[in-house]
Amino acid sequence: MKVSTLMRLLPVLPLKESTALTGRQITQKFYKLGDAAPDSAQTRAVQHYLKELCEGTGDDDSSPPLVRLEERPPRYYLRDGSVAGWLMTGELALNLLLARRSLSLALPGADEFEVAQLQAVADHRLGSAPGMKRLWQRLRVARDGIGRLPPQIDAEVQRSLLQAVMGERKLRMLYTNSAGQRSERDVSIQGLVMKDGTLYVLGTDSLWDDPKPYAAHRIQAAELLPERAQLRADFDLDAYIERQYHFSFVVDRPDPFIELELRVAPNYLYHFRERPLAPDQVIEPDPARAGWSVLRARIPETYLLIQFLQSMGAGVELLAPAHLRQRMAEEMTAAARYYADA
Repeated sequence: MKVSTLMRLLPVLPLKESTALTGRQITQKFYKLGDAAPDSAQTRAVQHYLKELCEGTGDDDSSPPLVRLEERPPRYYLRDGSVAGWLMTGELALNLLLARRSLSLALPGADEFEVAQLQAVADHRLGSAPGMKRLWQRLRVARDGIGRLPPQIDAEVQRSLLQAVMGERKLRMLYTNSAGQRSERDVSIQGLVMKDGTLYVLGTDSLWDDPKPYAAHRIQAAELLPERAQLRADFDLDAYIERQYHFSFVVDRPDPFIELELRVAPNYLYHFRERPLAPDQVIEPDPARAGWSVLRARIPETYLLIQFLQSMGAGVELLAPAHLRQRMAEEMTAAARYYADA
């Protein structure tokens, strides 16, 4: 059975024995026939699908996802939790557990939510795939940067955030920004993104707003609202992350791109060779300073760019654009004053 067919069939199948359906009823729902009788080709196709789901994967320890009640006519329903096991591959199990481990760095209490069954299925699947199991046992996710502890998110706020996403509910939150200003917002959560150990809530006030990122640890209080969240059908979370340069926070202006030019010391060059700033980045020998290199790249100007370059100290000189060079000079000069007596 094709995966696309299975994905169309699963929503049609009942989840409880008390709501089990006959093959004819499932065929009518699958082909959206209403009360009309299915033709012979439609009936045969669905009978084939049902037979395949009743047989399972062929593994001795794997239960078929579909239960057939031997009645006249037979009725069918999905076995609780078996679909996840039937679809779970070693790669999917590894990705699921890795994502959960990553999430636990920011949300240590998230285990209480409805992931225990998937965890069990994934653990079981890795146990039956020795290579994947060995990879999982030797794979770890470390905190970013210098190993700072993640910011603390209030337990009740965390609970409300996750419930709002899972239940597609609006959230009322009391938020304090980085300047200490407080505001109360009613938001629909379009997505959650974790960056450098910080969890960001992408919230919108109305249906057509662009999402704004709110750091979850700055939410002082949160309350689930009875209204359903206004989720934008056109919102692509992955595309949003790309547009925001993976949450380096692009400067808000019509054209945020800049022609960046850096002079880089020899022992700092590996930072840019191993992890380029852009696909079309160019590195050439510096004609003005022996042993150094000049790097050019067209990238968006982000709020984290200056911080990144400052972290390299005297190993990098920002040549262009002029407004960023001026800002860098001012901040580095001010910082140098702190060490004037050294």
